[in-house]
Amino acid sequence: EKLIEGKRHQNTEAQIEQGEERFKCIIEYAHDVILLLDHEATIIYTSPAFGRQLQFQTWEVLGSALFDFVHPEDCGKLKSTFPLILKSDASSPIQSEFRMKRSGGEWRDVEAIASNLLGNATVGAVVFNFRDVTRQKQAERELERHQKNLESLIEQRTREVEQANKRIDAFLAASPDTLIAIDEDGFI
Repeated sequence: EKLIEGKRHQNTEAQIEQGEERFKCIIEYAHDVILLLDHEATIIYTSPAFGRQLQFQTWEVLGSALFDFVHPEDCGKLKSTFPLILKSDASSPIQSEFRMKRSGGEWRDVEAIASNLLGNATVGAVVFNFRDVTRQKQAERELERHQKNLESLIEQRTREVEQANKRIDAFLAASPDTLIAIDEDGFI
């Protein structure tokens, strides 16, 4: 019986080690950034993706406030959201979008979701996940620019057609028995 119990214990330990190794690999190679923050938004942990995406070394950010890395125009919004995160529970994560600074000083657009796990004895932190959506935001801005340009062109062509119609109407009103030829540019 002790032999069976010892074997179960070995299997349990092996499963725990395998689970820990699996979790470590998932975190190591994940593309999304994971930050752990204390109740004052101080960074107490960064996943390896933080360094890959924002090019900071872990030692450069640990102990710093999250807000130190947020664009000044977005900082106020995030600072007013943080107390809401602290009041929420883990089942009600808070989403936000803002810009974060890379090591070289450029700004990256990020989408974030924060869950308050301060009350969880194992985690004891606000879990802040985010991903870099700069390319997506750039594509959205480019699409918006093209759409405005297209709308402008449509408005211009509409005005030209309306002006051509007015010229035709005026010409027809002056001599109703006349045959009219219009070229492709709308000129009579």
